[in-house]
Amino acid sequence: MSKIQVKLKAVVDNSYQIALGSGLDLVKSIPPANRYIIISDSNVARLYGCKLLSGLKKKARADLLTFKAGEKSKSRSVKARLEDKMLGLKCGRDTMVIALGGGVTGDLAGFVSATYMRGVPYTQIPTTLLAMVDSSVGGKTAIDTEAGKNLIGAFYQPKKVLLDADFLKTLPLDHLINGLIEAIKMFLTHDSAMFEYVQENLDKILKKDKAALLKIIKRAAQIKARVVEKDEKEAGARAVLNLGHSVGHALEKLSQYKLAHGQAVGAGLAVEAKLAQNLGFLTAQDFKKIESIMARLKIDKKMIGQMVKKFGATKILQAMKSDKKNRYSKNQAEYRLVMLETIGQAAALGGEYSLAAPKDKITQALNYFKN
Repeated sequence: MSKIQVKLKAVVDNSYQIALGSGLDLVKSIPPANRYIIISDSNVARLYGCKLLSGLKKKARADLLTFKAGEKSKSRSVKARLEDKMLGLKCGRDTMVIALGGGVTGDLAGFVSATYMRGVPYTQIPTTLLAMVDSSVGGKTAIDTEAGKNLIGAFYQPKKVLLDADFLKTLPLDHLINGLIEAIKMFLTHDSAMFEYVQENLDKILKKDKAALLKIIKRAAQIKARVVEKDEKEAGARAVLNLGHSVGHALEKLSQYKLAHGQAVGAGLAVEAKLAQNLGFLTAQDFKKIESIMARLKIDKKMIGQMVKKFGATKILQAMKSDKKNRYSKNQAEYRLVMLETIGQAAALGGEYSLAAPKDKITQALNYFKN
């Protein structure tokens, strides 16, 4: 038998800039390209898409592609439809995709960019707080399937991220809360002082105080950037950012994605904090602080308990089996979750943040909210 070695030791620089401010000149800030495709949902396209399209047409050929707003559009069929439209428009590899919208748009447009002609550049312009503080940074792109959320996707970094706080002026309060919960997740794992800042300034934040929002966005983006620099493709350290998502994604799936991502993660943060307490990682005092701030954001013990009663602990555990952090032995899932050690620090064993959790302990944490 003869063998041929394929030697590939490419060094790829995926570095990019995150620009943050208020009233950014988006057209000027977007990297140059021979043509642009803006991908946006039906709501954001109406508010901001046409204006951006008009500006981009002064730089190069540009088109706006839209899809129906909502998590259900983060699917194989919508992705294929967008790609077919790009092929119909004869978009080549010199095309830059602009993801204009929230987390669904960023994930979907990013995945289109990763696969269209084996990869075209894209720019993230998030219009929700959730996308600004989390999903627009780090290059995670994906679609959902019946088996679970974000199971089909790619790590594909954008060329630039533009964070303009002025988009938040039109953001409904519930969507603001969704994003704030993702920021709180960052602070729970990395910055206790910022967690305290949110506690002390929550009323001001919910009234959309610009200075407070910019402070939160900047710090969350810094945390995300530093984590991604250490672990771009979630081989270890990046898993810490999944706090609250093991339970959260299961609740989203069981609700058929009618439950908002932020609400689901908020419930997940509370349940997983209780689990960390039950396993001896987190103090009762720190758990109460987390439970309290979630309650102030309309995710109280009663609301979480209603979900646990509606779906049942058994079904929630079943839905959690599709979590990417889990490991399997003889076709049995070993549940692995991120555990808080204290506010501002996640527990790690041997440098790993996804820790094994017994099924009965997860059930116990879920049932706490039913009482």
